[in-house]
Amino acid sequence: MVDWSSDLEQSLADAQMQQLLRQAIALLQPLDKAVLVLSDFEDLSNREISEVLGVTVLAVKARLHRSRLFLRGQLAVALGHSPTNSMSR
Repeated sequence: MVDWSSDLEQSLADAQMQQLLRQAIALLQPLDKAVLVLSDFEDLSNREISEVLGVTVLAVKARLHRSRLFLRGQLAVALGHSPTNSMSR
């Protein structure tokens, strides 16, 4: 008999992590969310994002960095860790 429990537990953990990520992304400011989605989910370059959103490449880089730090902090808190300790790694 096949033991599916570990696969089910992993699937549940993955689904929970995806839900946490969606909730954290929803908390971002609209422009920050747009930059993150275009970069990490749509695979646009920083230059392409700057053209689409009408901001400088430097602004795209800054907003993307800030958004990723925010998400990392939100996920750390949701998982019971200190947001400052998780960012210092």
